Formats: sequence, C-alpha cells, structure tokens
Amino acid sequence: MNILVMGVDAPSELGIKGPLAIRMIRIDFSRKTAGVFAFPRDLWLPIAGLESYGITQARLGESYLIARSNAGMSTAAATNLVAQNLYKNFGVLSDHYITGKLTSLAAMIDSVGGILVNIPVAYDGTPWHGHYFPAGPYSMTGTLALEYSMSRSVPGQWTAMDRQSQVLLALFQKIFSPETLTKIPSLIPQFLQAMTTDLTLQQASDLICIFQEIPKEKITISGVGPNDVTYGASGVLYPNFDVIRAKIQQFLNPA
Repeated sequence: MNILVMGVDAPSELGIKGPLAIRMIRIDFSRKTAGVFAFPRDLWLPIAGLESYGITQARLGESYLIARSNAGMSTAAATNLVAQNLYKNFGVLSDHYITGKLTSLAAMIDSVGGILVNIPVAYDGTPWHGHYFPAGPYSMTGTLALEYSMSRSVPGQWTAMDRQSQVLLALFQKIFSPETLTKIPSLIPQFLQAMTTDLTLQQASDLICIFQEIPKEKITISGVGPNDVTYGASGVLYPNFDVIRAKIQQFLNPA
C-alpha cells in the first residue's frame, strides 16, 4: 500500500507557497516493512490537469496551490492531481492520500502525549532563535516537533526534508502504538479536522495493526537528493528522471 502524505499551510514567515512536505509512505503488509520517500516541493515537472489555466509545467508543490486557488479544486481533488502527476512523471502509484494542516501538527502531537524522534545528526536551531537538538532519541512536544521539522536549515531544504520525515515517522509510530490505541476514538474528531483522507476505518485499523508489528529497523527513509537534480533560478529543481525513477523502484521493491 502506498499513501501520499502532504503537509500544507506552512507558516507565512517561511515564504513557502504550497505544501511544505510531500511524502510517499510505503507499507508492505506481508513483509512487515515500511518506508518514506521524500519529494522536494520545488521539483519542476510537466503537470497534467491544469492545461485550461495555462499551466503545463510547474513546481510540484505549487501545482497543489494552483489547483486549490486558481482551479478551485477541493483539498482531495488537488491532492489527487499531485498524486496523478507523481505517477505520470515517476511511475509511483498512490493507493490512498492524507493531506494535513501543518499548523495543526503541534496539537496532534500533544494529543498523543508527544513523540520520540531519533535524531541522526545534531541540529542547531539557535542561530534562528530556536533550540539545539542533540543526536539520539529526543522527546518532543508539538511545539518542539514543529520547530525541528520546519526550521530554516543549511544547506537548504535537504536537511529540512530529512527532519520532516523523522517527525512524520515518529508521529505515525506513536499514533499506532499500543498505549495510544485506547485514545483513538476520542482523537478521531481532532485528526479529521486536521487532515483530509480517503482511508476507511477498516483500512486505518489495518494500518494500526501492521505498524505495531513493524520493527523500527524495517522502516526506511529515502527520497530525491541533491545529486538527483539540476539547480535552476529561484530555487527550481530540474529532476534527473532516470535516476529518480530508479530510486523509486528501489523504494517500492526493497531487497
């Protein structure tokens, strides 16, 4: 099962248009493995579905924004447009989608009692009046998780993409953990307010069951990297399609 997950409504001070985070989640029920693949929002791609608005190419993230604002599409329809263009350009099919408001992320994390993020490399946010996050397991409140995942970074968006994936994985693991299961019924209204999804209750239940059984070492994080693109003006990233498609196939069919 592949689930397209997008975090939208980035804080205005970041100057970002469209989704801040675009991820494909792969869950293999039979092998009990999972993975997260990150797509940069600034990937410049051929875009289908917006031709009547004069758009045939755009940044991946901005295609969602254009679909919502110019075309007047619903959140679900705009998310599906992104999913269709990921399939058209890279051959990765989305079985389901989850689109959530990043501004609600902190409250969601607090509602499950915080998350434990395994930080691979220390991150210093103090130059931007933030916190220092040492390497290793780190307990985070919603506010800290939002800062860690959305803070400015050097060198650019690549390390931020990694941090976002780490927070997403930690949140998924906490939601689907045994100690949180009893709280799920009371949390559903808050989660529904913060996200749009086509997952049914049965499918969500299946996900909860499988996530409980997946060892942490069987969860991988990968994605488009700095060597997979050519840099253009205004931060545009021109993809090396062959390289990225090969990485996606490896992500979908791990050894």
